[in-house]
Amino acid sequence: MNQPEPLARIRASDDAFAAARVDLAQSVTAAREAGHTWAEIGDVLGMTRQAAFKRFATSIREAKVSSVRTTKALFEAAERAVRQLDSGQIATLRKSLTPHALDVISEEALRTAWAETTAAIGPLRAVELLTVEQSGVAVAEDVPMVKGPAVVCMALVHQGGDWQAKVAFDDGDQISGLLVIPPDVSGSF
Repeated sequence: MNQPEPLARIRASDDAFAAARVDLAQSVTAAREAGHTWAEIGDVLGMTRQAAFKRFATSIREAKVSSVRTTKALFEAAERAVRQLDSGQIATLRKSLTPHALDVISEEALRTAWAETTAAIGPLRAVELLTVEQSGVAVAEDVPMVKGPAVVCMALVHQGGDWQAKVAFDDGDQISGLLVIPPDVSGSF
């Protein structure tokens, strides 16, 4: 549906504002992780250290378990997981898994499943984003934030054909599931 110009501008401005809020929170988190004080952050923002702390401390704590992120960031995290699997960095990949996924998916199972996949269809050549889904509904790429658990659906381009991968993320950006699907099979979490 095409919106009249003023309404479309409101939507675009609101999307930009949401993205800027996320960027500001991520910047403050990065500054704190780099060792900057609340006083320094407050000075940059024209507020007291107490005001900066009050405004951002909770979001920094929540950022570690938050589900606010961009569709691009989700895809990059999912692609990184597939690349780690492909390069044999299974121990590194397992650091991104939820405790339950760690209990269910052994290092050997990951290694064996991927070896069988590449034996069947050859080496991985590319990973392409198909969709990011929430509650089974595709989220538009231009949406600045994705809240809650999400599934990234990707095409795995191999020498012998394309397969699909689905990487499920929990609210804390940990991988709760990883599914590699041949073209003649449908799969979901």
